[in-house]
Amino acid sequence: YISMGSLYLPMGSLYLYGVSMYLYGVSMYLYGVVPQPPRGLSPTHPLPSRTPPRPEGTEVALTCTVREGTAPLGFSWQHREPHGRLLAAPVGMGGSGAELLLAPANRSHAGWYSCTARNEVNNRTSEPVYLDIVYGPDEPAISVEPFSPEQGSFSAGEREDVVLSCLAPSNPPSRYIWLHNGSQVHIGQTFVMSAIARGQAGTYTCLAENTHLQTRTQATIVLTVYCKYRGPGPAW
Repeated sequence: YISMGSLYLPMGSLYLYGVSMYLYGVSMYLYGVVPQPPRGLSPTHPLPSRTPPRPEGTEVALTCTVREGTAPLGFSWQHREPHGRLLAAPVGMGGSGAELLLAPANRSHAGWYSCTARNEVNNRTSEPVYLDIVYGPDEPAISVEPFSPEQGSFSAGEREDVVLSCLAPSNPPSRYIWLHNGSQVHIGQTFVMSAIARGQAGTYTCLAENTHLQTRTQATIVLTVYCKYRGPGPAW
């Protein structure tokens, strides 16, 4: 639960106490706690709070509440990307006023959220809350260097250095496992084979794993290794 402190106007009857913000999902409440700023002062350096990660595709609601204030009250929302860039407007969100509904939430919704409540005499903005959306891994894409594609496969010359790379977008980042003809040969996003031999030809599978969601995806390529020699005929 996030509280912004309070502001009281002694000259009249209109007043607006600090804004608070909480996140809740379909079946649970998400709370983050930060200290209140001094009474009557607006914070200039908000203290961030994080919520538990939410899987992509689930429903998430953000609700902005005011402890006390003179009606009518208006609400607006701000959304910053994870690295801090302010978006022009929240994207793909439903609801109105004090509630913002992500149904379903997707990876573009990750980032920092804050709400502003206002009446005729003042406005206050909540501390930001970080919404983390976990997803993936997407289907892996395998790249091969040197790039020598054949129909349905890749090729390399014997004793060449071959680099296999795998990319499967995921949050948290994917864990990568390489299989050669069904047997594990490497852990990591990039697999380097120096001076490749003919015995290293075959199928190479990249397994991408999201350790938080316990989900996996995979992609497979065929690698052919050609022998190079000098003789009476042409080299191949």
